[in-house]
Amino acid sequence: MEQILCTMRRAVAEYGRSGDGSLECVSVTTGGDALRTAVYRLYQKDTSAAPIVMPPELDALAARLELTNSTAARISDISCTGEGRWRICVKLRTRSDGYDETVRTLYRRMDCPVTPDPMTVDGRLRAALGTADGTMIQLGAELEDGAATTVKTYYALRTGNDRHGRFPPPEVLLPPVEDVWRICGGKGPVLDMETAGALAALGYHPFLLGLNQQGDRGELKLYHMLYPYQPDRLRSTADAALEVMGLCLPSLTAGMDEAGMYLRGIGRWCSPQQSGWKLYFSEKE
Repeated sequence: MEQILCTMRRAVAEYGRSGDGSLECVSVTTGGDALRTAVYRLYQKDTSAAPIVMPPELDALAARLELTNSTAARISDISCTGEGRWRICVKLRTRSDGYDETVRTLYRRMDCPVTPDPMTVDGRLRAALGTADGTMIQLGAELEDGAATTVKTYYALRTGNDRHGRFPPPEVLLPPVEDVWRICGGKGPVLDMETAGALAALGYHPFLLGLNQQGDRGELKLYHMLYPYQPDRLRSTADAALEVMGLCLPSLTAGMDEAGMYLRGIGRWCSPQQSGWKLYFSEKE
């Protein structure tokens, strides 16, 4: 645990607002024999003042994607995840006229076929959630030496029914998530309704579905985001959420607080072999 807390403190000091400003979050993953931690940093983030400039290692991929004049997609961020390893995300405009064709074209140009393909998952979610808009908000990849090895997709869990508000309830969102997991070859539930409801009551709402796919193998993540942000309740809310998840980690939330971080998001992850939780800590606002 002390190693995890040291990672948090170092990440805030070196990459947070008082450092170089590249810190996205620190994650702690459960499942398996030990807790695992990772620091996510943005190499570049697209803004109107500073558009993305591709690093030389990714020139070939940039040329293949041909996004310069696209109105439906743009490269939104690039992260370096290790020596010769990168993560690239393309943000999609789900209400644009060219959405469907853009998704098909980008997926083909990434040259990393997976099953089921992103268009199939998007279609299933659109039908289940009753929305005419696309659900895929990001299409990305993990790369090694410039070649895509993993397709990473993110789908917004929103419905076509305005009465559901900003965050539709778990009983509306979990059935289509389970359906996607089944067509990905998964067995067993992603998350039980009681746990999902308890997290939502604390303010951790399911809002995003992520898939990491290599060929016919996939890992699913169901993301929950904290809303609203209440500065005086961040630690107590995190403690309560960990209890709901069956995790007894009081020193983690104490160290989080001391490092100036809070539990911004929770991911329920499932692979064919196992499942667990992923905790996402960000700097306090």
